[in-house]
Amino acid sequence: MALREELADVSQPIPLVDTAAEFKVHGKEIMSAVQQVAESGKFIMGPQVRQLETVLEQYVHNDDAEHEKVHCIGVSDGTAALQICLMALGIGPGHEAITVPFTWISSAEVIPLVGATPIFVDIEPDTYDIDANNMSHLITANTRAVIAVSLFGVIPDLARIRQVLDEAEQKFGTTIALIEDGAQSFGAIRQGYRSCGSPHATLSTTSFFPTKPLACYGDGGAVFTRNEKLADSIRAIRVHGKVDGLHAMVGLNARLDTLQAAVLLTKMSYFDENLKARQKVAEIYSRLLQEDERVVVPTYTRVMQSDGMKSAYGVYTIQVQQRDEVVRRLKQASIACAVYYKTCCHKQPVFDSQQELPTSEGMCNKVLSLPIHPYLTEKQQVRIVRELRTTLDDLGINHPPS
Repeated sequence: MALREELADVSQPIPLVDTAAEFKVHGKEIMSAVQQVAESGKFIMGPQVRQLETVLEQYVHNDDAEHEKVHCIGVSDGTAALQICLMALGIGPGHEAITVPFTWISSAEVIPLVGATPIFVDIEPDTYDIDANNMSHLITANTRAVIAVSLFGVIPDLARIRQVLDEAEQKFGTTIALIEDGAQSFGAIRQGYRSCGSPHATLSTTSFFPTKPLACYGDGGAVFTRNEKLADSIRAIRVHGKVDGLHAMVGLNARLDTLQAAVLLTKMSYFDENLKARQKVAEIYSRLLQEDERVVVPTYTRVMQSDGMKSAYGVYTIQVQQRDEVVRRLKQASIACAVYYKTCCHKQPVFDSQQELPTSEGMCNKVLSLPIHPYLTEKQQVRIVRELRTTLDDLGINHPPS
């Protein structure tokens, strides 16, 4: 921790994610791994790809002796991971897939990419995750999948979602897959299972984009499943549908780059340490802000108590009044912040849905994400919170957002 403290100058601009700080600590080992790939010349599907997949399989399986082993397939990015899942399931024209509108566009855009129709369901106000108890009326005989997003690092109630889908399958005589979009939640735990390792999910995906909990130096992603047949299909789809030297199905050019796999392999050696540091940062934020009634902090108390949930805190999101002005003033003070998300997917021009989803739509006006990464110091957090409170005072804000 002493080295982490030394890396930060509290008078300097504070970035949302500090990849440079991580490189100062682990750069030598990362560059050594990159050099090994460069010297081998095996840039495409080199041995590090399968080595990483094995490490990730073991990590998410988490000594689960009750269920089948987890298969991991590295792919080019998180969006491709979701699209490949739908392709492997045979979802296409005439089918529907349900997802949330309060998420990054990838979770929704992959549905029309395979020719299916997206149906949006509202979220829970305390977790930002899919509201499983408000989903059954949206399921029809054409529903073939639910993409449940683990938003901001919190895994949805996959057990409850699976129960709802089982009931719908009996009603319609169909099969409905449950896909966890774990782009922001790798390392999180709920109901005794790690993100991307729950047996309730048919398939799970994650992203290794540079801002994610487990991040590479570019694009990268992975698909996880306990279904060996699906795993074989996904392995084929990521390499143009190739099986035993022949192109047996329509596929994609969606391989995980060997250089990125080498970076990720190195980062997995200290991932749990960084995850704990990230969670500690979230704890400090919540402690510093808990007595300020003007700020809604992400406590996740309900699911922590009922499901033993541990967030990966891929993002630390608060809620405030006059959010856009607060963002402007924090940035003026050289403190980076972000809004995830300013417009719901169903209100984007590409979809322009007429569905009314009040919880999701309401969040778009008040959420604000603060800097969070394993190398953020408490002194920096004190500065961030001080600037936030000063801004709220200057704006005359006395109450939390409604």
